[in-house]
Amino acid sequence: MGVIRSYVIAVCTQVTDGGGWIVIQRRAEGSADFNRTWNDYKNGFGSFAGDFWLGNDKISLITKSGKYELRIDLVFNGRHTFAHYDSFSIEPEHHSETRYTNGDSYYGRSYTAALPYMLSVGNYDGTAGDSLRDNDGRPFSTVDKDVDSSSGNCAEEYNGGWWFVGCGYSCLNGKWGAGSNRGMEWRDLTNGLSVSFSEMKIRKVA
Repeated sequence: MGVIRSYVIAVCTQVTDGGGWIVIQRRAEGSADFNRTWNDYKNGFGSFAGDFWLGNDKISLITKSGKYELRIDLVFNGRHTFAHYDSFSIEPEHHSETRYTNGDSYYGRSYTAALPYMLSVGNYDGTAGDSLRDNDGRPFSTVDKDVDSSSGNCAEEYNGGWWFVGCGYSCLNGKWGAGSNRGMEWRDLTNGLSVSFSEMKIRKVA
């Protein structure tokens, strides 16, 4: 166990790549149901001894205290892989930004977008593939708060909350063991199937 500024309790690991990592998500045994509400993902759930989500409020608070990197360790068909991003943060729950209808500040029409827990990731390296790239800049969605860009509800389809852009690319909080784009997907690695292990962890770099 570790303590971040005395008010965030977290699991730390000293084993991976020099240590010093704060674990924010683990799926290793299917012991926790990840088909949860907005408030569950906000506050965190599961057991540090098994599967858990640390909580979006805590993750946002930690990543706003400095620059953090993200490492995701995955197992698929017995193969151990990882994805590393040299920066990682999520915005607070009530974050909003000015955006444009066609992405162009000159020709597009401006509007204010509510982007709760918006994801930001930096440069990728690793062996699992860059399946989080298209989720960069997306808000977090859950079954009871659908803010993805799909006409449907991706969190409902995957049975888990995530930074969806449409329903694909990645969702490591999907249904345990499910296939056909319904499970713990990392598209470049699993091609719609489900990994059997995932662990997301962050480490301060500045």
